[in-house]
Formats: sequence, C-alpha cells, structure tokens
Amino acid sequence: MLEIDVDCLVPGITFNKPLLDDKNSRIASPFSPLTQDDINILKKWNIKKVHTEGKIISGHILKKQEENQNNQQAENENIDMSEGAKELSAGQKAKLISLYDEWLADTCDLLQNFSKGTKIKKNSVLSIIDKILLVCPENKNFFLSIAQERETTEYLFAHSLNMAIISVIIGAGLKYNNANLRLLGVAAYFADIGMFKIPKHIREKQVALTQADIQLIKTHPIHSNKMLQNYGQFPEIIAEVVMQVHENFDGTGYPQGKKGDEIHEYAKIISIADTFDAMTKKRSFRQEKIPHNIMKEMLKLVEKKFDPKIMRVFLSTMAIYPIGSMVQLNTKELGLVIDINEASPLKPKVKILYDSQLKKVNNEDIKIIDLIKNEEYKIIGVINPKALGISIVDEI
Repeated sequence: MLEIDVDCLVPGITFNKPLLDDKNSRIASPFSPLTQDDINILKKWNIKKVHTEGKIISGHILKKQEENQNNQQAENENIDMSEGAKELSAGQKAKLISLYDEWLADTCDLLQNFSKGTKIKKNSVLSIIDKILLVCPENKNFFLSIAQERETTEYLFAHSLNMAIISVIIGAGLKYNNANLRLLGVAAYFADIGMFKIPKHIREKQVALTQADIQLIKTHPIHSNKMLQNYGQFPEIIAEVVMQVHENFDGTGYPQGKKGDEIHEYAKIISIADTFDAMTKKRSFRQEKIPHNIMKEMLKLVEKKFDPKIMRVFLSTMAIYPIGSMVQLNTKELGLVIDINEASPLKPKVKILYDSQLKKVNNEDIKIIDLIKNEEYKIIGVINPKALGISIVDEI
C-alpha cells in the first residue's frame, strides 16, 4: 500500500487504483487526475494522509523540503466547506459555481455519448459522483440554489446532474455511508437516460401530450434499465433502481406498479429529487414553480407518490420555505430564505433585500433575521425572486 501525506499531493497526479482517505472514502478514481479542489477539500477536512493499493502513473509528489513553499498558496485557494459558515465569500461561491459548471459540461458530453451507444469511461462518471459526495452535502444550501437556476438547452443534461446532487443530499440526511451514497448518486445520474430513446419532438412537445405520447414516455424507465444492463460496467442494482424511479408509494406508478417496500429506497429518494428539480424548471407545457409552492404540492403526495420516511428527511433539508424562497414578512420587508431551521421548518433564516417601502437595501445595510430567535417576525407571503430579477446563487 502506498501512503502519502496530503501536503505532498500535487494537482495532476494520477494513480492506477483508487485514492482513498483515512476512512476509505474515495478521493480520486483510477486514471483520473487529482485536482487542486480535491487537495483543498482534504486539507479543509483536516485529512493528513491518503493511500492507494496502486501506483503513480502520472505526475509526482512533493518532496518534504518543498512543502512549506507551497502551503500558504494552497491555503489561500481553499474553499470553505463548513456548513456552519454564515455566508460564502465571492471567491468561494465562484469556486463552487466553477465546480458545478465543470460537472455540467462533462455531463453533457457523457450522457450524449451514452445515449448514442458510444462507450464512455466508467471512471469519468464516478469522478463526478465522488466529487458531489465530497462537496455537496457540506454546501447543500448553495448547490440547491445552483440547481434551481442552472439550465441547459437539452433539459435532461442539467436535470440528470441535479437529480444526483439532490439525491446525495437526501441520502446524507439519511446517514448513508459513502458506498451507498455513491450507488445512489450513479443511479440518480442515469435515472432518465432512457428518455433519449423517446423522440425529441415528443419529449419537448410545445403543446399538451396525447395519451399515446404519455404511454410512450412511460416506457423510458425500461429503456434506462436496458441501456445500463447493456453497458454492464455498474453494479446490477443501478439498473434495477432506474426501473423503479417512477413507481409510486401507493402502487399507482409505472412501469411495474410496485408499491411500498417493493420499491428500492434509492428509487424513492430519486423520485423526490426528480420531482422537485423538474418543477423548478420552465418546460414547454408549463411554467416553473416557486420552491414554496412545490413543497406544498409534494407534501400533498405523501403516502400516494412519496414514502413518508424519505419525505420527512427531504422536508428537514428543504423545509416548507426552501432555500431560495423569496418571502414577505409582516413588516412588509422582502427577504430570501438562505438557511432553514430543521427543528422549526416554518421559521427559516431570511436575508432582507427590500425594506418595508420595497426599496432595495444597500449591501452594507443588509441584515439576516433568524425567525426562530425573532418571534416578532412572521412570513405572510411568497414571491417569485425572478420577478424581481434576483439571482438566488448571488444572494445565498
């Protein structure tokens, strides 16, 4: 076994077997170069050593005498991964956005090739999922806000990445270990891959779908299952799960009419992630909905479409007023929900952006109100932030 001090790692170094941390969580996949962000995360988490059963096939490690010369520069480039941080700096936001955009660009290429039957590298997928595991649960508020705003010309690309991110965040809330989170993330990533087998003129139809269209679309989980089985590079459970994502808790879903415990828990999680992300996006047949209204609609479907246990965890993550909700307080001020209080979902933390006269607040006068600590403040309404030209990502 090769053991390496984290301070000796250099971006670009590549191994022929997985690189693992001190808890045997995967840091880098075989033949996947280590990035500066990977190294920064390890240092932020105070992980001192990593190890691999393989060997270095590209790049090098620093000699001890070089460490001190590089430490300060690396520290200056760190992303603060602490969920407890009150607000990310502009530089930290930029790094996280850059990570997401990198994943999205890679996802567009990978899924497009996979849908055409072109062979893709398994490790390219695992590299994205492993980085989601490392970064997203600790920065869930920010990544949930990015997922709400980012779109691609082909809807399915961003949707697939967002399903993986949201599913991993829910899985972390269920205390999944990294191995289970990884399987969940991969299944979510490929959950809608079968939609590429549905003609584009149907899946992007500008008018209401016919019954024939709907029945055709309902075949996509079968296509997803077969495509992953034919690929053969992932555990069989992945193909099994993608077949079940559109099954409903009460047995009214498709394609097999499974219900309750007959549905794999991963599929129940992905179903929630799929529904939430889809409803935040404008489609040819409907407008996007604001997160608060989405949560109200989803709660009505508990025990019908969604498993109550999974939904409780999702609710504790998103709350009735999810991250990115623009709310009006009883003071007539308008603010953006930037964090939730799991013990009291109706009382989030709100960043005030408009005063009681509905005038934009200067940056230096912006205040954050924790409604659980300030009982005189109450939410009396919800507004679409896009109507005010507000970017959730900029304000979180």
